[in-house]
Amino acid sequence: MAAPHGDAMPVVACGSMGGSVSLVGLGVTDEDADTIGSTSVLNFAACRSAVSYLAWLPDAQRQNPADMCVLAVGAADGTVQLWGVARDLSQASVLSTICERDWRPVTAHGVGKDLLILVKLGQVITIDLRDIHNPTVQSVALGVTQTIVTCVIDERRDRAYIGTYNFEIIVLGRQNGQWHRATEEETPLREAMKKTIVRSFTTKFNMQRLFLRGMMVSQNGRYLTFVAE
Repeated sequence: MAAPHGDAMPVVACGSMGGSVSLVGLGVTDEDADTIGSTSVLNFAACRSAVSYLAWLPDAQRQNPADMCVLAVGAADGTVQLWGVARDLSQASVLSTICERDWRPVTAHGVGKDLLILVKLGQVITIDLRDIHNPTVQSVALGVTQTIVTCVIDERRDRAYIGTYNFEIIVLGRQNGQWHRATEEETPLREAMKKTIVRSFTTKFNMQRLFLRGMMVSQNGRYLTFVAE
């Protein structure tokens, strides 16, 4: 996963089965040939089990020195921590722990302005990142669901849309700073998405075998796009 870098050196993060994270800084290694290659590397032990999730948090780094960016690291055992990474890849350190070990790894996530949403089996965790060293964490129960494959955030409407492999749509709303499940919006949204698919086909097909692959919200919040098969 590549970090948003602006004018700084782009950084690619990779997790390992052994629980370590490798950060590779990319830059021009041959100016005559305009060749891009590795200019610096940082390796650090982040987890006690395999790394299963990585996400750069571009808005969270505003609260830190200009020479630091923030990386969320999740493990197969369910732990999630926020790490501060020096832009020159000289060091990395833990800023805060979001989730302790519960053996439920993150399967989908959404990143917004000072907001990180993590989805695990039967649970959504929302993290307010305005205080990166002491983030506000809330949990919303989902009940029994199939594998969750996608999560997107509509910041204009204070909504989060979560989709499962079997095309179940879960909607979260935020009111007075608190997240809750907006169940009254879920069925109409799912039916509208299914109608969109039906209208796109000229022949009948079996809706029982419809699977969701991903979703995305437009920048103005007016359109929810999705991929299904």
